[in-house]
Amino acid sequence: MKNKPALPEGLQIVAIIHIDTVGSRELYKDVSPLEKARCAKLLKEFFEGIIKKYRGTLSKWEGDGGFALFPFSNAEQIENVFGAGKTVIEELPHLNAQTAKILNRESFPRHVVSKLIRVKLF
Repeated sequence: MKNKPALPEGLQIVAIIHIDTVGSRELYKDVSPLEKARCAKLLKEFFEGIIKKYRGTLSKWEGDGGFALFPFSNAEQIENVFGAGKTVIEELPHLNAQTAKILNRESFPRHVVSKLIRVKLF
């Protein structure tokens, strides 16, 4: 396998993972603004914890969704990106159960959309 030439200084290949809560208006319709903020904070902390575990960086968070950046130039980094995405999907039911307890509900059916994008940043 040929070695790839070094990237010009300042140029990085990164992967972006984006998550967003599906149907949040309906999901939070009977939740107070304070409880909604608490639910969003739990989701952010959940996402941040996974990102850090897989060596990514939270880039932006608004409301109940955000973006994380991951280096994407070698096999280990690529595995980290997919590991983070898989962990979000696998661990979301646990976060939903925790959220349900906080809201004194039997369940909290939060679903998220997750997207992976590979880009070059300057």
